[in-house]
Amino acid sequence: MSKDKENRLSRGIFWVIAEMENDIKPENIFAIRKPCNQNGEYENNEGFSSKDGTAQNHKVTWATLGRDITKGKSFDYYPRGRVEIVRNKATIWMNGNILPLADEIKKLFSLLNVAVVQVKEDGSKHYHCHFD
Repeated sequence: MSKDKENRLSRGIFWVIAEMENDIKPENIFAIRKPCNQNGEYENNEGFSSKDGTAQNHKVTWATLGRDITKGKSFDYYPRGRVEIVRNKATIWMNGNILPLADEIKKLFSLLNVAVVQVKEDGSKHYHCHFD
């Protein structure tokens, strides 16, 4: 990803590639980011994996990644989350095991200039991982 895109407001999905709790650190975040405006509208609608074609799906996207990233594990093995933006408000949905990385996720998705950023621990089975 170019430096220009790295510093742009983005939505997307992420995992923390962590085998043990002490592996939960910024350098182990793997993210799929798509630049968007402050209303969450994408500049380019190509490359999405959700059923409706407007976002990324963790399971489908994981299946396209190389073993160097997946380590041969299933999409729900590592803790994960997503960033959504609507009307200049961002919501970070994430597995509770990686809550300490919320500030890093904000930086990674360039959320620092969004009016409101909410971090929500999703304790449902949907975001469970091998730590749960």
